[in-house]
Amino acid sequence: MSLEKVTVCKQKSVTIFNYKFGESKNRVVDGSSEVNDRIRFGMDMINIFDSAKGSGRFRAYADRLSCLNGSTIPTSISTFYFSSFKSFNKDSVKNELSKRIVPICNTAEIWSKWAKIIPDRVKVGEFISGNLGKGASKLVLEKYDNSKNRTIWDLYNLVTFYITHEVKYSNVNDVRMRQYDLERTANKFYTESLI
Repeated sequence: MSLEKVTVCKQKSVTIFNYKFGESKNRVVDGSSEVNDRIRFGMDMINIFDSAKGSGRFRAYADRLSCLNGSTIPTSISTFYFSSFKSFNKDSVKNELSKRIVPICNTAEIWSKWAKIIPDRVKVGEFISGNLGKGASKLVLEKYDNSKNRTIWDLYNLVTFYITHEVKYSNVNDVRMRQYDLERTANKFYTESLI
């Protein structure tokens, strides 16, 4: 694991240390429609010096290398918080990260399975219509029907791409709502039966 960058923000009250795991930690998504489609693992360590701005945290995550926003993985499996670095020693951090990385690896395995499953088209239509607005549903379903591959993985990426790239927002509160919508919709893929 190597330190990729350090970001200082919020009037120097927040520092973000971004680490990337080595090339050997990349995971190929088997059966994906994208050539050499891979998932890369990383970790952010966020130290907040002003308690009014929240708690510090570690965030272990997975990025799809063709879309590096890291937004296509549910946050419920990837973030844990702490009040200060003093409350953590090296062993406790290592143990906590180990617990967090395991479910993320399991999620990558789920993505690989999704890349091999073509869902029932009727269930896809019902799922999309029930979770996106009328205009968004029409757009996503048209893209899905016209795509070369129609696996659950392809559908998942169409939906998350739409929410993160094609929805326009005018203020910060709307952006926060977009993140909420993304997490809510992405998590539903894990519980919905589409086959």
